[in-house]
Formats: sequence, C-alpha cells, structure tokens
Amino acid sequence: MKRKIICLVAVIALISSSVFATDTFYKKGDQKVTFNVGPSIPDFIYFFTTTGTSHPKNFYPGFDVLKIGGYGSVNFDFFYNNKSTLGVEVGYDFNYDNGNILYSNVPIVATHTYTPIQDGRWDLGLTTGLGISFNTRDNQTLASLIGTLKLNTTYFFNQNWGVGLSGGFFAAPNINYTSDLSEDNGIIAYSPITISLTFRS
Repeated sequence: MKRKIICLVAVIALISSSVFATDTFYKKGDQKVTFNVGPSIPDFIYFFTTTGTSHPKNFYPGFDVLKIGGYGSVNFDFFYNNKSTLGVEVGYDFNYDNGNILYSNVPIVATHTYTPIQDGRWDLGLTTGLGISFNTRDNQTLASLIGTLKLNTTYFFNQNWGVGLSGGFFAAPNINYTSDLSEDNGIIAYSPITISLTFRS
C-alpha cells in the first residue's frame, strides 16, 4: 500500500512539475464544487484490545479483513485568500469484509486546502480535514471522529470545468458504547483514490 501511495504522489508531482509559477489564479471569494468517485483501498484495522476468537491480535493489514470497496463524495470550497480554502466534504465509503458483510461509513468533514501550484489550467493542492463519520456494520451504526489527508491535482479544460485525480488517507476510531461490543473498539484506515469533476466560479 505504501508503494502505491508513493507512486500516486510521484505521478501527481510529475504531471504538475511544469506549474511552479509565482502568480496565482484564484482570489478571495472564489468557489469550487467537486464531485469525486473511485475505489477505496483498506489500509489497516487496529483493535485496542485482543480476544481469543474474533481478533487474537491488535493489528491487521487491510486486505486481511476487508476487500476493495468504493468511495464517492462532493466537496464545496471557498477561498479565503488566493491560495487557501475552507470547505466541507460529504462522502460515502463502503467495503465488504471477508464474510461478505457490508461495512460502510458516511463522513462529514470540515476541510482546509492549500493550493500552492495554480496557473489557471493546473491546480495542485493538499487537503486536511476533521469531522464526524457514521459507521455501519451488520445493521449497527456508530458515530465517530474522522481525520483525512488528500493530495489533489486538477486540469481545467476551460474557464470553469476541470477533471482531476486525488489520493487520500482517512482514519476513524470505531468506539462502541456498549460493554458487550467494546472488544471491537479500534481504528480503521483506508485510502480513497478518486477521479474528480470540478466546477469553479
């Protein structure tokens, strides 16, 4: 998984390597709306405690527990200066475990994006986020915090519309509030790799 993320970062950097102009394209008050869709790669699950049956160890690589799933989201971003935005991302992620039980989560995340590379055609930005996620497995739903990190590149083929590629790392604690489920408390991490369609104004 680390190798895949490194390769993705290298590709994005290579695509954008010619766009290091000092001038900026955006100004305060500009806005973006972005639609994202792509596969969701399970990274790992870490259980806070161990049991003798369901999980005898703490750490499990993602593919030992979950299959590749999918992720989709919509982002709204507002520039508060010419390089930085505040925004919100609402998404849906799903994976099936090895027993074909659906695990899904709905993250609602406040985001900050810094876009140091921009020339009107190419954007390259780094997004961090913190929010709440509603996690569901086997008809049981829990709310938890979630932290996100994304590297985004977008090519604008006209003044308003662009297509892009994004690689992310999302991590969410899974905390059960009832004692009979507390043995499943832990952290789940996954990496959405998405293509995007962006409208800016």
